[in-house]
Amino acid sequence: MSSPATPSPQEQARADHAEALRRMEEAMGRGPATATPRSSLSSFILLTFFFFFFSGGGNDLPMPAHTQLHDSLKSLLYQQSNFTAWINGSESNFSLIQQPPAVTHLIQILLPTLPPLDTSLFSYSHNVTGYFESPVTIHNLTDPFNVTWSAEAQDVVKSINASDIIGRLGTWNWSAVSNLGITIKEPMPQVNFEASDPDIVMFNGEVTIESETEFQYVKFDLEGVHFPKNGTFYAFAEPQGRKVETRQIPSLVPEGAQNATAQAIVPILESKIERLRNIIASGATELTNEEPAPETTCSLKLYGQLQPAPLPQYLLENLEAEVENPTGASTISAPPPLLDAILLSEDCGFLLEIREAKGMKAARFWRKMTTYAGSSFIIYCALLALFVKHTKETATPAAVSRVSRWSFIIQAGADAFSFVAHVSYGILTDSQASLPLLAPGFLACIMLINQAQYAIQIRAVQDPEETALAALAARTAGTEQRPETFMQSVFRQSVLFGWVNELRRVDPNPKFWIMLTIGLGLFLKVLFHPALLFTIMGLLYTLLWVPQIIRSARRNTMRAMSLQYVIGTTIGRAFFPLYFFACPQNILGVHTTWWVWTLMGAVFLQVVVMVLQDIFGPSFFMPTSWLTTPPYDYHPVMPLPDIEAPEQSLGDCAICMDAILVHPEISSGEKAGLLMAAAERRTYSLAPCNHLFHTHCLEQWLGVKNICPQCRRLLPPL
Repeated sequence: MSSPATPSPQEQARADHAEALRRMEEAMGRGPATATPRSSLSSFILLTFFFFFFSGGGNDLPMPAHTQLHDSLKSLLYQQSNFTAWINGSESNFSLIQQPPAVTHLIQILLPTLPPLDTSLFSYSHNVTGYFESPVTIHNLTDPFNVTWSAEAQDVVKSINASDIIGRLGTWNWSAVSNLGITIKEPMPQVNFEASDPDIVMFNGEVTIESETEFQYVKFDLEGVHFPKNGTFYAFAEPQGRKVETRQIPSLVPEGAQNATAQAIVPILESKIERLRNIIASGATELTNEEPAPETTCSLKLYGQLQPAPLPQYLLENLEAEVENPTGASTISAPPPLLDAILLSEDCGFLLEIREAKGMKAARFWRKMTTYAGSSFIIYCALLALFVKHTKETATPAAVSRVSRWSFIIQAGADAFSFVAHVSYGILTDSQASLPLLAPGFLACIMLINQAQYAIQIRAVQDPEETALAALAARTAGTEQRPETFMQSVFRQSVLFGWVNELRRVDPNPKFWIMLTIGLGLFLKVLFHPALLFTIMGLLYTLLWVPQIIRSARRNTMRAMSLQYVIGTTIGRAFFPLYFFACPQNILGVHTTWWVWTLMGAVFLQVVVMVLQDIFGPSFFMPTSWLTTPPYDYHPVMPLPDIEAPEQSLGDCAICMDAILVHPEISSGEKAGLLMAAAERRTYSLAPCNHLFHTHCLEQWLGVKNICPQCRRLLPPL
């Protein structure tokens, strides 16, 4: 008798695994025939990983982040100790890099020192926290052209290697620079200046350089010093992602102010150290986020000079005190500050020049922001009131069937963007305008929800109608071969629509998945491309009423929306693009552009078309072959009543039972017949069942039901 074959190790392992699973099922009270659900262990592991991945981590920082934060703190402490020792004249590893004489000479030519002011006539603003913007001129120092200071410019860059300049310039197109903006925040936050010179104010901020190509810009972090007595600024600017060497700021200022500037920098270093200690104590991982590589590595030196304001010093000081601590006292209206500035990049061999950059102080900016928020709130209240009135007027299925849902989906998309923009800006700014900005954002959210619900309601009413029309067309096609229309040919021959038709055959509700896929793709694209975002919003606004015009024309229906709603909504919706792209003083500083007028012209042209549809008929501009529903003439030529009859009437209205009167002067003659055709035929409507109505009576009736009130026969659109 032969002995059984010895199983291989792999087979033995599989058998042991199956036996272990069987025993586990028996221990858990399940028989071998019971279906095995998904193990809760994998779900538990997945949830544990999810919460661990998305949690803040408490105070237990990952080791790399913890090490990075402590290394940064040690570096700051080392910099502070060396800088303090250098100020006190002790031994130190810090040395101040003196500015080359060629740079000082060039700056003195381009930005000469102004003489002392007569404070009884002129003054400088002490607090210039705000934003300056101006067109910018860029000069190539390696090859200066048509300037009087070409020799001085070449002295600045004579020791720089040209190949190194190309590498530092990076991918940013410096030849297309158009505008420059400077944001100044003074004094710097979390700094105690009690021990520093009151005539020196440290500030930080941003420099934004914009390209001629819209929505293209590069930003620099800014740190420097402001001397309020003479209105001068000195600062370093580094591309975002690179640290500004604060300790070298004294090298920019005149020699007599270097010691006082160095003393003012000590609180800055202390505030940075304190902030970093708070980050470590809170367990945040702020420094672990990798900054994207900057488009350029050019460093900038800023030299600025405020232009004197034509006001006595005491009046300007009273104004600034009232703005900082309002008491209700009457003050003057000061002109906006003007700034001349030079931004020099020695390592990249170029110079940026701005003249009379108009500034907007922070207090005025927040007032403008609050005014904008109030105006937007009023606009949205009006839009909401018009929408509520429209929904009441189209509360019946017959009225809803005339409306295109795509016009409301477009408005819902615009409201979604408005909601996100207002709420995000209100929360992130954390200022006195935050609450006012939340108000229009809240109304935009209400509009978004209501219009989305209304679009769903429209679809619920119209889908059964479209299904019934398709079934009727299919039955008709079996008995009568109708010629193919132009639009049907386009849909049939298109590969894209062929794919859609195949999807509709497989899935009875494919539009949801199609729109979801397209929407997610557009969202991911728009999220990182502001230019694409504004392009899509512009296209949506351009097509605001086009779906309604097409639906009314193809179905031959009139007055789907009241002109009051259409005109009021158009004006309200036009406020936002016109404010941001046509107003030069808008709150976001967006430059005016010509295409916004093209966009608004297209939208108001659609309103004109809708008005003409009410006058000449909904399909007055379309070929008959394009119409989904063949038009029925409710206003045929009818014989005039007998001239000798006591009442010039065509009969009684089947709804209001009043006589349908015609003008007595229209009795005979060619001219009278033309007037009847042009005007009187609009006063009556003859249904296919030969029942006669007043046109306005039938319009109101069809807003409720689309059947004849006499014989209950289905009526075509009016």
